[in-house]
Amino acid sequence: LLYLWSLLRKRAKLDSDVKHLNEMWVEVVKKVRDANSQWRKLAEQCMPQLLKEFLDEIKTLEARIEELNAAGETEEAMKAKDKLLKMTTEYPKNIRDPVFSRWQTTDACARPFLRFFVVNYLFCVAIVNSKSSKSYLVKLAKAMLSLMNARTSPQIDEDGADDVDGEEEDGTDEARANELVEAQSADNDASSLTLQPGQTPIVVAQLLFFRSFCDFFQTDNFAFMMKPDPALGKRSFGHLARFILERISVMHFQICQLENGGYKTVDEFKSYIKSLQGIHKGGVKDVCADYFEKTADLFIKRIRQDFNKHVRQYWLTDDKIHYMLGGDKEHAQQICKWMTHHAEQAGIEFDDDELVRPF
Repeated sequence: LLYLWSLLRKRAKLDSDVKHLNEMWVEVVKKVRDANSQWRKLAEQCMPQLLKEFLDEIKTLEARIEELNAAGETEEAMKAKDKLLKMTTEYPKNIRDPVFSRWQTTDACARPFLRFFVVNYLFCVAIVNSKSSKSYLVKLAKAMLSLMNARTSPQIDEDGADDVDGEEEDGTDEARANELVEAQSADNDASSLTLQPGQTPIVVAQLLFFRSFCDFFQTDNFAFMMKPDPALGKRSFGHLARFILERISVMHFQICQLENGGYKTVDEFKSYIKSLQGIHKGGVKDVCADYFEKTADLFIKRIRQDFNKHVRQYWLTDDKIHYMLGGDKEHAQQICKWMTHHAEQAGIEFDDDELVRPF
């Protein structure tokens, strides 16, 4: 889907000028913000979580602008206003193409895609409605819509009846849709937003997990490894930096937080956990909430396995502990004391509460 989005953006620039794309973007955003528009109601029914994220970001920026103007901070207010205008009036540009073997490029593409998911969806609808069905741009838009519409299905009983969490639903699909729209419209608190099974597209849950993991673990650690040591200068990044043992210990403890279902209590994963409310607990072809939970556990196990194989076994060992002499001051002092007085401490047993090894 991210690759298709990249192709669609490039093709749209070939078929239309930037001015026309910006005009289309403005019209779509207006319909998304209009509580009475049919497209807004469609978004409230089919993708309420990302709709709320998008609208909340706009409200936050508007409130920020008013606050800065009231405080007389005109320069900061102009920066916030420019960000708001860019978000609501400019077709996305300068977005890196995803290279799926590279975390950073995929994250750089997935993040804005999720941010503008609702607008992207309706933008594709506008393309399909305004262009010839034979055009390559329409084919790309339809392919994207197909993937963005993919959702879990309720489990089918042996008698052929739908079983949605063991409850029966009364009324027509239209009545059910209206009920969902009214419920989400009345719910203004993001923390109390309740999703119904089927309201989270499968790809949204997948990308939210990816974004959550990058926010918690991948992005900062990768940036640290690529950043040169402030004292040693150029070409001292990664394993040549002085704080490598401290950083790897932090990574180890971060993975510990995620293991055994621990990610469910981590703040960065709140959006992902919320999205699972919109996934059926039992579904056809095993694509259901249980599937996502098993996939998350398997993913974290693989991260642990690769970390232990490629990082931990090389650095978090007794023969590398002296590297901490060049790292953090407090750690270096403790290591010096230990190295100086190790003979005196030989044979001393420590309780688990008194000694915590980072490896």
